[in-house]
Formats: sequence, structure tokens, C-alpha cells
Amino acid sequence: MKSGGGLFPVSASAFFLFFTLAAFILLAIFSLMHSVIPAKVALAPTNLATVEIGEARLFLDVADTPLLRARGLSGREAMDENSGMLFIFPSSGPHTFWMKDMLIPIDIVWISGDKVLGVLTAEPAPTGTPDDKLPRFNPPGPVDLVIELRARRASELGIRAGQSVKILLP
Repeated sequence: MKSGGGLFPVSASAFFLFFTLAAFILLAIFSLMHSVIPAKVALAPTNLATVEIGEARLFLDVADTPLLRARGLSGREAMDENSGMLFIFPSSGPHTFWMKDMLIPIDIVWISGDKVLGVLTAEPAPTGTPDDKLPRFNPPGPVDLVIELRARRASELGIRAGQSVKILLP
């Protein structure tokens, strides 16, 4: 059955077949793209902050949403010497951290305003440790920022309580 003479004299069935095929191809492409992007990449922060503490200059992934803060550095197998993550909280408070799904030891640098409040090194729990048995790490006081670095990097850089922190966000 032909359509009336207009610009595109195509049968209704050919028109339907064309758009069905085009939709199927687009769906296949999007499905393929989704299957090759690992979840870790999809959830990874896309912006870096430059953080200066003393003579140290760090380039940190920014975790400024509940999803990014919850994911943190979980699943990472290694970190470069001047990389890590900057956790930004909407308000100052006793923000507790844990090592859920962490594979490597880290330093946790607690920051209040523009001052380092404290530093500690945390080891990951053995694989399979139930969530309710994972150790919790509490700041020495209310904090609004937290930095995670590879273990012992804070000591190597001389980062200690009382130092000023300068953060340049993208």
C-alpha cells in the first residue's frame, strides 16, 4: 500500500521496518557500550582538586555527593604517590569512615575548615569481613573535609595536625 504522492512515497510497512531496525541498532549499540564500561569507571569522580598542604601538592578525585562518598576508593588496587580522594561534606561533623571493599591500606587526613585536624593509617579488613565487623574510623573532632592517600604518604610528605590546607576545586 503506497502512501499519497508526497515527498516520501514509501509504503507504511517499509517505513515501520526502517524505524524498527534503526531502534534495534541503537539499542544494541547502547547495550554494548554499557557492558564494556566497568562499574568502577562509571562511578568514578570525573573532576580533580588540587590540594596543597605544606610543601605537598596533591591531585585528588573529588567525592562531593552521597554516592561518590559512599563508593570512595573501594576496589582500587593501587594509587599514584600524589593522588587519592578528597571527600567534601555539606556540613562539619563527626564523619565516620570504614574500609568497606578496600584492597589497599590508606592514610586518612581529617580536615576542619582549612586546618589538618589529624592523620591516621588504616589497613583494609580481611576479605569477607561482615559489614558489622568492619572497624570504624572517627575523626578527632568535627570535620568537613577528609583526604585519603596511599598508606604512609602523609608521613612521607610531612602532613600533620595544625597545618594549613589550600584546596583548588575544578
